[in-house]
Amino acid sequence: MIKQSWNIDTEEVKRILMMHESATKNLYLINEQQKIKVGEKTTTTGKEISLDKKSYPSGLYSIEKLGEGKKDLDLKLQEIAQFAKANNGTQLNIQIEVGESKVTNFDNELKKPLGQGELAKLRGEKLQQYLTNYFQGLVESGYLTTMPNIPKAQTNVELGTQKYDYVKLKDDPKDVKYLEDQYVKFKISLSATKTEDIYDCLVNLVIDVSYYNKPDAKFRCRGGHNCNNAEFELYIDNVLLGIANLNNYGCGQDNNPNDCDRTAQFTVTNEMVQKIVSNPKWNKKTLILSTRCISSANCHTSVQEVRIVNGTGTEIYHDCVNPQSARGNTSQKILAVLDKCGMPIKGTTDDNVSAEEIQSLSDQVNTQNNEKLTEIINTQGLTVVPNTNGGTTFFPKNSKLIISNIQSNKQFLTITYNIKSPMVLGYFINPFGGSKPYKHSFKGNETVKINFQIQPSDIPERRLKKYEERGMISEVPNFNGYNVDLAFNEKGVEYPSNVIIVSTNEQ
Repeated sequence: MIKQSWNIDTEEVKRILMMHESATKNLYLINEQQKIKVGEKTTTTGKEISLDKKSYPSGLYSIEKLGEGKKDLDLKLQEIAQFAKANNGTQLNIQIEVGESKVTNFDNELKKPLGQGELAKLRGEKLQQYLTNYFQGLVESGYLTTMPNIPKAQTNVELGTQKYDYVKLKDDPKDVKYLEDQYVKFKISLSATKTEDIYDCLVNLVIDVSYYNKPDAKFRCRGGHNCNNAEFELYIDNVLLGIANLNNYGCGQDNNPNDCDRTAQFTVTNEMVQKIVSNPKWNKKTLILSTRCISSANCHTSVQEVRIVNGTGTEIYHDCVNPQSARGNTSQKILAVLDKCGMPIKGTTDDNVSAEEIQSLSDQVNTQNNEKLTEIINTQGLTVVPNTNGGTTFFPKNSKLIISNIQSNKQFLTITYNIKSPMVLGYFINPFGGSKPYKHSFKGNETVKINFQIQPSDIPERRLKKYEERGMISEVPNFNGYNVDLAFNEKGVEYPSNVIIVSTNEQ
């Protein structure tokens, strides 16, 4: 075997390295121009360094009076400087924390008693000044390029973290336990930003969920759907994309060949992607596309046609997808498992995903919905749907619904109730969207806001009283109006249940 060796002079090495660097930069710039920025995530790393508890002699705070303790301080500062050098060019924060015990302190430099927290404060001020001078010298010498941020020192008195109480003439001031409160710490943190750009391909992803009435051999899910039980939420992981409404009952009456077709389109936004990648349970490899039917107990969750187009406008998937759910199932169900850019992974659109995985996903969604619902109930409140078939009576005698406040405008009457016992109330407008009325189970011992639609009426007061005697309406306490308990018609005007009648008749 003949070995060959090559000798390259220094100038040639430099030329090759410069060519490589230039090509790499150009490639990097091209990739950057093609990328869609997801956002920035700030990560913090750091360390904590403590002085020996004996570094500060009793009652002293000036650096020059530390004696042997100054060696300990300077060794710690060298350790901090080495950490700063290893992360040179990045902003370093050094938070000084100084502690003192509750044992009565004395200023041994000025020979006077000190109040609680004053000794620790003096030590903190001297340390801040000393560290500032120390690191300014390192920057001026060129050892560091960036001056650390050194804010005002914190004390355990200000922070309220002193561990042990002290009672004069009762407790031993020399008890070793008090040393735990006599400390100096340097909490060092390094702030750096990292751009989450590996999942930028998910931004502007478009997902169509559709139904087409004309049969097609290529799409087995087309044709045969005519009902109003096909309304569902669509999720990527635990982030709601929106509500798809494929209801089409009664369509096809005007001979329009496309009258029964339905399409719901969703675009994955930058904000949605940030929520996905910031979720602690995100596995960083795959995403779950799932659906949850919300239209009725007879929910139509059969095979759905799904089309996915990436952010550059290229179609990456188009097929019928089985949501792994029979008719009537209103729980969260898998449509597909997607890769990080939204492409369905082969086999996952037909094969089962583990029950544990979908249960975990469903639990996350339910937790989010419960938090959102609590906020809605406590702020704008739940809104009652007028219902001619009857519903909950919100003003029964001997009620467990105690009214604490009433507010009204021209459109709604808002009542704040104290609900003492567990009960189910409804029908409300679904706070999460969808056309199906919503019933809510209250746990009891909670305060809620409920909105009723106001319906002005010119029915005379004496006639309203007769309706009240018949049990058809109930007078709203502390308000000049009536709630309709049983729907009725008066001179061609419908008064559905659970609207509030406000009389416009002055008689």
